[in-house]
Amino acid sequence: MSGDLKDPGMAIPRGTFYAIAITYITYIVYGVMVGCTYLTQASGHVSEYIFTFNGTGDGEMLEFTDCSFEARNGSCIFGSVNDQQTMTIISVTGYLIYGGCFAATLSSAIASLVGAPRVLQALAKDKLYPGIELFAKGYGANNDPVRVTFCVLPCTDLYSHRRPQCCLKSPF
Repeated sequence: MSGDLKDPGMAIPRGTFYAIAITYITYIVYGVMVGCTYLTQASGHVSEYIFTFNGTGDGEMLEFTDCSFEARNGSCIFGSVNDQQTMTIISVTGYLIYGGCFAATLSSAIASLVGAPRVLQALAKDKLYPGIELFAKGYGANNDPVRVTFCVLPCTDLYSHRRPQCCLKSPF
């Protein structure tokens, strides 16, 4: 894949740096958004919430944000510290989060499907393993490894049927 770039010596480090910088900024923005819109700990009791903001109720009632061990014996189950689904709760719709996870998984699978044949083609061109020289030939202007692709795809399908857990470990 890097062989398709005009100047891989410049493009790969620059692309890697941009990817790291954009990811860093995105995570910082997400952290600030969660910190501004979601409590770190809360009891989840509606009566305590109403008491905290209206001042109604008996004087012995706890505030919904008082999650100290002495007050509740560690029974607070809401808030960003205790709830791992915070982003699905504060987003417009939680389905966008699941859609993003699905898209990332699909992207990884496609990258593996495209990358693995190119690696095997490079190994065949360099004659590192005997008997795989058949896969060295590429087709088209980009020298696409068509032979290897049609060999790798059925092999991964057969392997995933024999060992179903490998579908969970890696895409291909």
